[in-house]
Amino acid sequence: MAFVVPEKLCEGVRILAYGESGSGKTPFALTFPNQALIDADSSATFYKNNNQNILVMSTSVSAKAIMDDLDELEADSQLFSRVNTIVIDSISRVYENLQHAALKVVENRAIKNQRMVEAEGLSPKEWGIIKLVYDRLIGRLFEYSKMGKNIVIVAEGKDEKEPVKQPDGTITFVTVGTTYNSSKGAEYDFDITLEFSKDKSGQSVARVIKDRTMTFAPNNIIKMATYEHWKNSILEANTGRVRSREEIEKLDSVIDRDANEFKAGGGKLEEIVANIKEIARQKMKEGVPKDKLIAIVGVSLDYSSVQEAESVLNKLKALKG
Repeated sequence: MAFVVPEKLCEGVRILAYGESGSGKTPFALTFPNQALIDADSSATFYKNNNQNILVMSTSVSAKAIMDDLDELEADSQLFSRVNTIVIDSISRVYENLQHAALKVVENRAIKNQRMVEAEGLSPKEWGIIKLVYDRLIGRLFEYSKMGKNIVIVAEGKDEKEPVKQPDGTITFVTVGTTYNSSKGAEYDFDITLEFSKDKSGQSVARVIKDRTMTFAPNNIIKMATYEHWKNSILEANTGRVRSREEIEKLDSVIDRDANEFKAGGGKLEEIVANIKEIARQKMKEGVPKDKLIAIVGVSLDYSSVQEAESVLNKLKALKG
């Protein structure tokens, strides 16, 4: 890449809608015009009939199948040019299926090595693969947003928990709100993030978590949210020069190009995580409560960087019973 003179480019708007079941996420997503719908949850079954916004749809539930669907969509240049929005409902089902697939591999490996299947779980290596596959899918969608396609991702809500130290020194996890059931940090990738729920009358309401289009301020509450609430901002973003597929740097190309940067220290993160596991087992033998250990190392041991893992390791070493 090189510096270029700024120009008005056609950009798609990226939207994440999450929340409790029946809160209006799917009806909201289906208000976007000229869409390719990936109905992974079959959530749109009762809404899709006579919906003029849906140009084409798929019911794929795996990341691989969805990538294949996107290949077919892109290959049909005439149809692809008509699509303004790509919707996945819901990404939670796709993310959970990735975990189930990884767990199946782990269980088969345990059987092959004559270990108890019940004692097996996903290691940092499996979580890393899950994140990579997930990021490739999301990256593919965001490549389309650079070509002017709007992206709407629906996710199920789940309780957001935080560790709280009790008077007796134990750690308990308390619910502090609602978050999305998907890969950690996903909200940073989107221009608009909405949390859906139902008010006392049962009506759908959306709380604005963030809105880069500046149509609404954070914590604004929108009743029965639809595409129309953001129509002007979205149409403005969608104007400008449309970039060709060749102009968009593909995520796979970025990964391949940057891979050499990580070769030298590629196994360092896995090595640190192994040390964390070993020290955690030793600390438990020394009498450190399990919940206290979990509060430091986390449940999945899924660290985003060597620096984060090293920080956890140092805290663990300093921990006393």
